[in-house]
Amino acid sequence: MNIALLGGTGRTGQHFLQLAQEEGHTITMLSRKPVTVEGVNVVVGDATNEQALAEVVQGADVIVSALGTDNAHVLERFTKVVIALVPTARIITVGTAAILQSRLDATKLRYEAGDTKRRSTTAAEDHHKMFTQLQNSNMRWTIVCPTYLPEGPVSANYRVEVDYLPNDAVQITTGEVAHCVYDVMQQASYIGTRIGIAQ
Repeated sequence: MNIALLGGTGRTGQHFLQLAQEEGHTITMLSRKPVTVEGVNVVVGDATNEQALAEVVQGADVIVSALGTDNAHVLERFTKVVIALVPTARIITVGTAAILQSRLDATKLRYEAGDTKRRSTTAAEDHHKMFTQLQNSNMRWTIVCPTYLPEGPVSANYRVEVDYLPNDAVQITTGEVAHCVYDVMQQASYIGTRIGIAQ
């Protein structure tokens, strides 16, 4: 499979990259800084730059994004560009549990209804804008939405639930999220949904 990977140098992205390499997939990865990864075609550029992104997604069977957010709304900007470039592509992104449905008020997302303990909603708002753009597009999307995300090894020891965070969720490791993303990619499952994930 030809994989376009964004965020491949980050905590979750590195685990996904290793899984994909072990299985012999062809990977083109976008990196803000020059890096050398054996067997991977690395394109240097910004995820919001149309030219760089076009080079990464060209010919891809699937786009995998483990991009983080920042105060510059990188997820919203990236999503707008990728939808314009490949409007019907398959994309799997790592989101946040904050954009899953609330168990306190199912008409709201977790960050809107107060399910989360975070005071700042800046990151959640960027993820929410990405989610809304994907919902309104023709892309075949899946958003894997982890709760508290410490570093940890690749493992299949996790629970998933569509649109909601599994009950009694405390944490999920970076390696477990990478495994889930990889499994979703391999199975071509959960298209058009958010997945809550926890141990």
